[in-house]
Amino acid sequence: MHSHKVAGLALVVCTLAISPAWAQQREAPQVTPYVAVGTGDVATFGAAITFPFTSMLSVEGDVGYRNRASRINGLSTDASLLFSLPRVGRTTAYLATGFGLSHYAAPVFSAFNAPPIGAASRMGFNMNFGGGLRTQLTDRVDLRTDARWFMPVANGGMEPYQHGHFRLGVGAGLSLGKR
Repeated sequence: MHSHKVAGLALVVCTLAISPAWAQQREAPQVTPYVAVGTGDVATFGAAITFPFTSMLSVEGDVGYRNRASRINGLSTDASLLFSLPRVGRTTAYLATGFGLSHYAAPVFSAFNAPPIGAASRMGFNMNFGGGLRTQLTDRVDLRTDARWFMPVANGGMEPYQHGHFRLGVGAGLSLGKR
């Protein structure tokens, strides 16, 4: 329950921090619900809100939820910078990098060199790197495909055996105004 509050609060803080700068721009923010597959403790669905600063630079806030029967369920939240490359037809490629918080499962051991007997819930910082494609379907709707590598930051009590993970997400972005 605590991690849900932290993730929600992080998204609200990121949104409020960038709202004044965005208000000076013409382009509208875009909300993109997505579904994802990947490795490790990847979020299986979520939503991102993207605020364009210029035609080439945007700031994105992302909240994802992981629902696994065999692992600990949890939220993750990230703030990222998106760098758009030149548009080709209706498609724009972009590069992304950012940081965030992830709720993950750490193995619990009964003795040294013994197999894990369960999992404990942990929260840790991560960095993400990747990119994707945004294809304009209509004046207000884009199809978005995003590939990211998330890796833990080695501080804040992160477990030494928690590894990075890959996420491939697909979503439909809805512009909250005219382009």
